[in-house]
Amino acid sequence: MPGKQPRLSCAPSPADSQRLRCTVPLVVPSRLGAEPSGEVELIIDAVRLSIAAARTEWLSHAELARAEKFATEELRQRFISRRSALRRFVAENLDLAPEELLPDYYCPDHGRGPELDHGQPGFTLRGKRLEIALSSTGSGDWAVFALAASPIRLGIDVERVGAASFQGFDDGVLSPREKAELQGVPEQQRAAYRAQCWARKEALVKAQGIGLRMRPRDIDSTAPGLYDLPAEPLGLSATYACAIAVLPEVG
Repeated sequence: MPGKQPRLSCAPSPADSQRLRCTVPLVVPSRLGAEPSGEVELIIDAVRLSIAAARTEWLSHAELARAEKFATEELRQRFISRRSALRRFVAENLDLAPEELLPDYYCPDHGRGPELDHGQPGFTLRGKRLEIALSSTGSGDWAVFALAASPIRLGIDVERVGAASFQGFDDGVLSPREKAELQGVPEQQRAAYRAQCWARKEALVKAQGIGLRMRPRDIDSTAPGLYDLPAEPLGLSATYACAIAVLPEVG
């Protein structure tokens, strides 16, 4: 695996064996380096979209409009199921009714509100924004969600091992250190290395709320607050690489 990042140890939720609860240190950068500052409890869940309910009545007008733009019915249903499952995930963990929640996405370019269909996910309840940290990711038929009832920045990503092993990936995504490190990885493990490295970088920029506004090879896959997430306890196979970033709130 790239670098020496901690690997989260998670326990199954008492209510759902595939929903995990993890306690992680909140790492705050300082002049002396990165220092722990308390702990954060995370709830993480994986959903298979082909068997998840697609509740179009829960989606906003903006989300429904986006759903209509997908090229195939399979992709359209997958999008609706993922947005429905995210709402159900938040509602169940906060003991709320899903239909009470309204989407409240944030994009640094387009602002925040129910008229957005992209960006960092969030919800409002009766006009008030829920003070939670939330992140969502997907790969193929799977969606993975992470939630913290804390004022932090959160990013999660899942990548299929092998999807990152295309021509040009190493030069475009890996830093010089990562490329050198890759040379010491056995050939049969290099696809997993690439996928884990990409998952870490995606998780980090999601938590930072900036998207891919910098060259991927300039993103530090060993930054403080990044964790490798085991796929198997979530019900995913070892053909997936998962990572999560937990950062302190700015300001």
